[in-house]
Amino acid sequence: MGNGESGAGPITIGRRENRTFAVQCLYSYDISPLIRWEEHWAGQLEALDLPERSLSYARQLVEGTVANLFEINGLLAKFLDNWSLDRVQRVSLAILRVAVYELLYGKNIPKAVVINEAIELTKLYGGPDSKRIVNGLLDRIRRHLEEQAVEKSETPSSE
Repeated sequence: MGNGESGAGPITIGRRENRTFAVQCLYSYDISPLIRWEEHWAGQLEALDLPERSLSYARQLVEGTVANLFEINGLLAKFLDNWSLDRVQRVSLAILRVAVYELLYGKNIPKAVVINEAIELTKLYGGPDSKRIVNGLLDRIRRHLEEQAVEKSETPSSE
């Protein structure tokens, strides 16, 4: 029946697996940016032999991250102390991009969960120092976004 679909019912996978798939797709996209993200997506999907409906959250993460890549990279660059994006390990960069997208746009996901999930992915796929870097960077970005939200709520609207 191809593409992971059998008569056994729907295949469901959790958010962590969706995040992992998104990181893999974004990593592939980062290595070959001249190929559209949709082609990386299709290749990854075929390799996993899963129905696309089980990866709807991953698709949202990839699509949203790519659409907001300029903003996400700018935020990452702002909080990288004496580093540039080019120095960050590509796998860690993919993890960071997904996490920053979720911090910015994941309205129903607690920030602590986003950071914890990024750390767990970094433990699996990152280098020896990656966990510390990812944790520190995402925590600074989280605090910055919370401060912005407070400032925005304290600013009187002009009606």
